[in-house]
Amino acid sequence: MKTKSKFPEDIIYKIWEEKRFNLPLKTSEGFPVDIMDPGVRNNEVAGPDYQHARIKIGNITFTGDVEIDTVPPIGNHMDIILMKGIIKLYFM
Repeated sequence: MKTKSKFPEDIIYKIWEEKRFNLPLKTSEGFPVDIMDPGVRNNEVAGPDYQHARIKIGNITFTGDVEIDTVPPIGNHMDIILMKGIIKLYFM
């Protein structure tokens, strides 16, 4: 059974788009994360939440799609996982 987040997805999208983070973002390995451009919101039924985002992790800048979920598969923290050029972001 999937656990629900205490935050509605619309609120999380607004935080993402406006880059309103209380703390500096880091990967689970401790690399700094800079959201250079949050991308364009995808309003289609299927596909990533944002397209054409630019995100710098450590010294490397990635351009691609962003999928935002409110419940990570394991753990209870925000984590960024890079898989096949797609950035997966978890908010808790």
